[in-house]
Amino acid sequence: MAPFLCLKDYARILKRRGKPNEAEALVESVLRVKRARLGENDFQVANALMVLAELFEEWREHARQESICRAALAIYCLTGREKRWRYPDCLECLARACRKQNKVDQTAALEKEAAAVRSRRRGNPS
Repeated sequence: MAPFLCLKDYARILKRRGKPNEAEALVESVLRVKRARLGENDFQVANALMVLAELFEEWREHARQESICRAALAIYCLTGREKRWRYPDCLECLARACRKQNKVDQTAALEKEAAAVRSRRRGNPS
């Protein structure tokens, strides 16, 4: 996960310097490489999508954040859901995107699922 943290940091720098298109293009290029190397539905593609979703959240582009989170969530659901470390992060990020767009009916269910996953990971049955 460390390369993605560096990627996100570099994208933030580009955005702060007034180069949002370059920041997005950088993350998109990593996504293209991941997809070409691993296939469209690999969990590492979902992890890279989460970097982009989190950047869209920071940039207050919540509709785009939601769309990217949903794409990542679909991959996590295909590849083992809770087995994937960022699955609850994805649920929470999607919940925040829904909340920012006043889609409160979806927010509660996503937050509840994320909390249940985190609880099970700590050894607490849900």
